[in-house]
Amino acid sequence: MTTVTFVMTTFWKRRVLPAFFKGYRIRFAGIRSLKHRLNTGQLSAKPGDDDIVAFWASNEAHCTKLRNLARDLAARGIPVIRIEDAFIRSNGLGCNFFYPYSLALDRSGIYYDPSGPSDLENILTSLRTRSDYQELRTRADRLRRIVIDGGITKYRSGCRINPVHEVAALLRENPGKFDRVIFIPAQVDQDASVVLGGLGYNNLSLIRRVRKDNPRALIIVKIHPDVLSGLRNGFPEKDELKHHVDFLCTDSYSPLDLAEIADEIHTMCSLTGFEALLRGKKVVCYGMPFYAGYGLTEDICALDGNEIAVAARKRRANVITDITDLVIGSLILYPRYFNWDTGCEASAEEVVSVLLNHPEGTRQNRIFRIRNQLYLLFRKCCTLTAGLAGQKRPD
Repeated sequence: MTTVTFVMTTFWKRRVLPAFFKGYRIRFAGIRSLKHRLNTGQLSAKPGDDDIVAFWASNEAHCTKLRNLARDLAARGIPVIRIEDAFIRSNGLGCNFFYPYSLALDRSGIYYDPSGPSDLENILTSLRTRSDYQELRTRADRLRRIVIDGGITKYRSGCRINPVHEVAALLRENPGKFDRVIFIPAQVDQDASVVLGGLGYNNLSLIRRVRKDNPRALIIVKIHPDVLSGLRNGFPEKDELKHHVDFLCTDSYSPLDLAEIADEIHTMCSLTGFEALLRGKKVVCYGMPFYAGYGLTEDICALDGNEIAVAARKRRANVITDITDLVIGSLILYPRYFNWDTGCEASAEEVVSVLLNHPEGTRQNRIFRIRNQLYLLFRKCCTLTAGLAGQKRPD
């Protein structure tokens, strides 16, 4: 039986990951112990050994020791699987401990790192040679329609498009002032997807660039929900944004609401860009997300000559025909789906049906959720106490 050793795995993920690796022997280890097994020959790529090492890809982006370990494993021929949430995950945020109904399990790289091909890119490269290609296209067209009609995004289903009254008022009260509406979905600057896929951009530099290149546009920015909830840091001061943004959205509208009213979506590498592509919107990419480089988006980084973007675009050019092919790769073939209601592996269509049947929220670990809320409350109290102590400190 193949052994999968998970490295740097939180208690929450230890509850989740075995469901996606049924039929494997599961182990958990730290970097030091795994490094010891590697150096002493207990972990090897000898014939008959079926060892696999797996870890959350975002950890690798932020941990030098894990990057070094991944390099050593590759040099010795030991397979590595990088894990991330896939693109239709749950009705509820992962940071609120909603169970994932899909994961990306990537043996080549990871979908948001454009410096080399991922399994997703490899799937798309060989897609048109498959014997079931036409059947997959029919299936993808049907799935795309269900996703659009069902208002499905990565973390929600049942999203209904609501009018954005503030933007409508700006357009009505300033006739002729704006030549188009641009929506920028803000991300978390420290996210691995931004560190690797943003190609040097962060939220502020992106917003400044969009304003510089589009002086007459009405620009909408929506702050990332993890930042709004206090779970993540990393967004420019509002005073700085006043010079560049016409409407700063907090929690009043969904990304789909804002994408609907916009003429264009400008992004570093946000999944909102992919969700907008599904709905036929023009998407301009300043980084190199998994959906860029195929001729479906305008790729600013490649046009600017960024080496990683140019190389990725060269690999991806003329690979797929249209958005239907991208749906086949990204929503049908690349993710591994698991239905927590049945305890079995599932198809994309089955998971979409589950999400539509549970608009109030899919399965959640409430114990972890309560513990996390208490931790956040404690952290806020510590911050407040430190601030008060600083104010009382004598000159």
